This record gives sequence, structure tokens and C-alpha cells, in this order.
Amino acid sequence: MNSRDLRDLLALLETHGELHSVELEVDPVLEIAAVTDRVCKSRDNKALLFGSVKGSCFRVATNLFGSERRLALALGVERLADLTGRFDRLFEEFPGTGSAEKLKALSTSPHWSAAAPQYCSDAPQLHETVIDLGTLPILKNQPLDGQPDHEGRFMTLPLVITADPDFAGINCGMYRAAAADS
Repeated sequence: MNSRDLRDLLALLETHGELHSVELEVDPVLEIAAVTDRVCKSRDNKALLFGSVKGSCFRVATNLFGSERRLALALGVERLADLTGRFDRLFEEFPGTGSAEKLKALSTSPHWSAAAPQYCSDAPQLHETVIDLGTLPILKNQPLDGQPDHEGRFMTLPLVITADPDFAGINCGMYRAAAADS
């Protein structure tokens, strides 16, 4: 089973006994990070879903990709090593002898276009809408994070999507994004 979104991934991890739900109230400042650190270093390393986060109506999931097993489940394979065979078979289809030639051929392959973003006209739009990121339970992981410039709360691995104002191109990247001070 492939995970199409976070809900699918959480359900998949739960089905395979890889997700532990924490229903006690936890603080996004230092506490969630401390619990996650202990769990990911333990013999019972699980992904965690915190259902009651102080000051927020949102749940927090951590350690989703903290083991080879969970990463393999997320990628739809039994073992991470299975990806090698999958890519070997894929690249056998393409002309060329070297990596550069095969990668160039990949860009014209139906496999490549199948992985492209899907655009739809009825998707919700956020243009000219004020979004209050302060409602998100953004974590602080270490006591001195952010010192002396800000309170040290960071979103780790957020998908940051930027678009050229003239729609010449879209960029999606992952960065460590600092939360604005209140």
C-alpha cells in the first residue's frame, strides 16, 4: 500500500504496529522533543502521534521516518534495499550507457510525468489570505535554540513552495523554518 498523504501514512503505521498515540497533554516547547528523543533511542522505537498539544488544536506526529521499517512502509516496499532493484529495472528501459544519458532519457519517460504534480482547478487557494502560523504547535527542541535572535521554535522539513509571480516556474524545497516571535 502506498501512502498518498499523512492520513494514509499514519493509518499504515498504525496497522503495522509502528505508531504509538500519546493522549496526555504535552508542551510543544521542549517536552515533545524530549519524549520523541527518548522513544527513538529506545528498543521500542515507534512513530508518535501526540493528540493533545498545549495551546493548539492540532495534533503533532514525530519520528515517522525514524526506522528503516517505517521508511520502507512509507515508500511502499518491504525493505529499503528493494528500491535498488526497482531503479535498476527502471533504468534498464532507457537508452544510453552512462548515468547522465539514462537520467536525460528519464526526463522524457512516462515514469517521470507520472510523478509530476497534479494540477486541478478546484483546489483550495490561499491567495491574499492571512494565515496565522501562530496557531501551529511549532516545536522547540533544545533550550538554547534560536538564542539570542528568537524563541527557538522551528518547523523541520516543511515543504516550502514558492512561485514566480509571472508563473515561470515553481520551486519546492525543505528548509528549517523559524517561527516568528509572538
